[in-house]
Amino acid sequence: MDKGSIRAQLLDSYQKLAKGKKGIIYSISRKHSDHICQEFKEAGISIVRIDSETPRSERRLYVQRFKDGLIDIIVNVDIFSEGFDCPDIE
Repeated sequence: MDKGSIRAQLLDSYQKLAKGKKGIIYSISRKHSDHICQEFKEAGISIVRIDSETPRSERRLYVQRFKDGLIDIIVNVDIFSEGFDCPDIE
């Protein structure tokens, strides 16, 4: 999954189908999420990574900024599953 061609398709799909919309990307590892973040940031998209090593206060801040529309994408590594509430995710 952590191949340049697959990440390029992910970015291309976002830009074509969901640009400017909020979303959560589920990645397979921290390294994978770093690669995704790097490519999306280079494309000018506001994106952050959240994983088990992200301090709780930082997670809360990112989630609040995401809900406030200041962050477009959260890349999630085994943190969000059922029960994450953000009604305006499309």
